[in-house]
Amino acid sequence: MDTRLLYVIALGIAVLSGLFYFYSGKSARLNADKNQDLSYNATNIHLIKTTTTGQLEATTTASKLQHWEQDNRSELVQLESTWYQQGQPAATFSADKAVGYNDNEKVILTGNVRAHRLTATGQPSVTFTTDQLTGYPKQNRIETDRPVLIQSNQGQFSSQGLNANLDQGQYNLFRIRGQYAPASGS
Repeated sequence: MDTRLLYVIALGIAVLSGLFYFYSGKSARLNADKNQDLSYNATNIHLIKTTTTGQLEATTTASKLQHWEQDNRSELVQLESTWYQQGQPAATFSADKAVGYNDNEKVILTGNVRAHRLTATGQPSVTFTTDQLTGYPKQNRIETDRPVLIQSNQGQFSSQGLNANLDQGQYNLFRIRGQYAPASGS
């Protein structure tokens, strides 16, 4: 065999190997870059949060959790959460998705969002239904500028937005429409 032919074959194999290495490595890097800052993910989440004295503060379940350390963001799928005051259930929240920012200082719930303010017996006294709700767990506040359906024993209202302080039981509603049924007196 001619030496030049061997050099051409060797060069061809080297070029093909180099191209294969370059493109297979590049695509692997692209996939790795997409999730580079993903710190962890988990499924079937059950979270219990307590105060420093051990009193129950919140319970949460979700089907999936993902956390990105770089921007301190967490995402939960199929969220169900209960918040407590003095160890008693005070409010429940559910949503298709929740995204928490800065160690959950701010949490945005989206998709089939339902929030219930509970009575002392644990029964819903007020129910809020919307497609997006922003919560501030450390401040015990919720807000949205989206349409909200508010249901209680006294009536049903719709509002273009809501701002509520759950500690004080204060609810600010915007552009209200609804029906009110005053309690009957005996």
